[in-house]
This record gives sequence, structure tokens and C-alpha cells, in this order.
Amino acid sequence: MGLRSSELTAEKESTPVDWNRFPPRFMVRSAISAALALTFLGLPLLAGLGWLVCWSYSIDRNTMIWIVASVWLLLLIAKVTEKILVVPKRCFVLRRLDFTFRSGWLGREELVVPFSRVQEVETSCNILDRIFRLRSLQLRQPGESESIDGFDPNTVSVLRDYIGLRIKRIVELDSAGRSSSAVSDHQNSRVESPQCQSNEVVIVDSLQQSVEPVWCKFGHVGREFVGRLGSVFLLLLVFMFAGVTLYTWFWKDEGSLSAVIFFSWILFSLRTLIYPFLEVPRRGYALCESDILIKRGLIATTRSTIPYERIQDVSTSSGFIDRRFGLNTLHIRVASAEPSTTGFVSVRFSGGSSISLNGLGKSEAEALRTQVLERVSEYRRNLQSEKPLSNDASGQTVPEN
Repeated sequence: MGLRSSELTAEKESTPVDWNRFPPRFMVRSAISAALALTFLGLPLLAGLGWLVCWSYSIDRNTMIWIVASVWLLLLIAKVTEKILVVPKRCFVLRRLDFTFRSGWLGREELVVPFSRVQEVETSCNILDRIFRLRSLQLRQPGESESIDGFDPNTVSVLRDYIGLRIKRIVELDSAGRSSSAVSDHQNSRVESPQCQSNEVVIVDSLQQSVEPVWCKFGHVGREFVGRLGSVFLLLLVFMFAGVTLYTWFWKDEGSLSAVIFFSWILFSLRTLIYPFLEVPRRGYALCESDILIKRGLIATTRSTIPYERIQDVSTSSGFIDRRFGLNTLHIRVASAEPSTTGFVSVRFSGGSSISLNGLGKSEAEALRTQVLERVSEYRRNLQSEKPLSNDASGQTVPEN
């Protein structure tokens, strides 16, 4: 799992490290995000609390409005000021065996994610990220997921590709009988090879982005549309409950309240039902040399990288809606590599997450399942017959001739 450390004083580092900073526009994006959250979530909560206090203690309505507005403004200034002070302190460093992220202003926190623990690498963005050209990086580990916001799109792409490559190299090192990380244990002292102690800093700007793969489509609009009909019915119940609550409290005009509730439900229902027609055609998967890539989303998008060495099993299933459309769902179960007691990275799988590709035809799902299993088997056979590994002049791990 990620290792965290917090302290209130500046930390003296044993070796100087050039930390990579986040784009300045991330500070603006964070301030706007905090302001929007406090306005659309915090302000209604404050207004409801103020109305309850006003009703309970017979306080003048105008006075309570002024108090609520003042409290909201103070919280807004405090939150925006916090973002302006804290966000510029965020930085990260990429090494050959781990990813380190530092944050905090008065108190400092460091997150170290060893690549030997990473199951899946994912990048995503929401509406604000698209406006400010930013991306988020998720490093999924057994039982947890570390998400870091504010990367430049090009930076997050090379990080995703590099981490996927390092996961592959670490497993190859283990197959060659070499350690992938420096392990110091005062109860079990031993002499380790130079390869174990090699965890040099990697210059992010020196990495090159990989070529965009050829994407294969997956998903079925009809299946998604029918599957969302239940959500529309659930929305109806929620809006009906909201209407009854508003009528009970203060909105006594039954005609206007019913019109507002009805048109609000129609608006949200249309959004729910129209979304599959726009989003499903943008889904895709690609089988690369060492991993599987999966992309989803329309405005808020995600792109996952699943190394073959993390795949434990592949299965297919079909639910009631799938059978009506003659479709199958492909499930890829991802496992993690755990360190063994000897200090070497062992390819010993533990339970992980499951990624699903729905809306595939039956023949396509079965063919894809067979193809993925063949690639996983071929990759593991290559590991068993892999030649000893060494470092080239650039520091990359390559097979010896």
C-alpha cells in the first residue's frame, strides 16, 4: 500500500531531489472547485440550518439571511485562501521503483507508492479538468486507490505508460531471481546486489509518450438504455419524496410545486436516457504488447491500463438484459503481486478488483476472452524462459545477449 509520513517541520533529505511541480492553472481550478462546492452544497445546508434556527428561536428573517450570507462568505474566503497556499506546495518525483507525492503547507505529507503493489493505472478528468486541460492519476492497489489531481495531459500520459512498463520490468526481475527494491531489515541483514539498490530518479521530461493504439469498440446502446429505465423510476420516487417534503415545510402552492417537480424529473430523466447514445460510441479497448487499455466516458473520461501480469482470470457472463439482446459481459479480474518474506518481489497473486467490458456479442466476448488468456499465458511462459537482465547505458533494464 502507499506509505504516508507527516511532520510539522521541514524535512532534511539525504540526497537532493528535483521535485516536479504541478501546472499553475491547477491552483485556479482548485479554488474554483472549492467555491462551487461551497456554493452548491454548503450554501443550501447553511440556509436550511439558518431557517431551522430562525423558526425555533423566532429570530428576524432578514437578520438570519445576513448571518448565513456572512458565514458563507467567511468560509468561502478561508477555503479559497487554503487552496492558494496549499496547492503550490504539491510536487512529485518519479523513481524506477516507486512514485512519491508530497503535499501540505504547515504539515507535510508524503505518499510513496511502490510499483510492485500497483494493480492498475488509470487516468481520468471531469468537466473542470477539461476546461483547464488537467488530468488525474489513479494508482490502484489491493484494498485502496490513490488518486492525485492536477497533472498536465502529456505528463499523465507518460506517467501512465512508464508505470505500466515498470510493473512489467519488476516481474521480469523477479523471474530472473533478482530483487526489485532495496529492503533494509535489521533482523535479517544480508548483502544485496546493486540491482536491488537501484532506485534512481527518472526525469519525466525525458520520457516519450507512446503511440495512440487502435481502439476496438464495446458496449451496446440498447442495453444501456433499458438498464437505465430503473434509474428513471428511482428518480421519480426521489422527486416525489422531495415534493412532499417541500409542501409540508413551506411550499403550499400545490400547482406550481407539482410543475417544478415534474419538469425537473423530466430533465434528469432525459439526461439519464440520452447519455448512452452519446457515451457508448466513445468506449473502447486495445490489446497492446504488455497490457490492456480501456477507455470510457463522454465529458468525465477515464482510461485504464491493466498489465497482463496483474490479470488473474478472465470470465464471461450474461444477465437478463444481456440475454434479451444476445450479449455477454467480459470480466477481467486483476490481482496484485505481494512481497515475499525473503525480500524479493514474488508474483504471488492476492485478491483484487474486477474490470468489466459489457455489451459485447457472444462470439466477440468469447474470442476476446481466449485472446486475453493466450496473451497472459504467453507472457508468463516468456518470463520462465527469460534471459538474465542487465542495465543498459540509459539505466533501462534489458535482456543480456
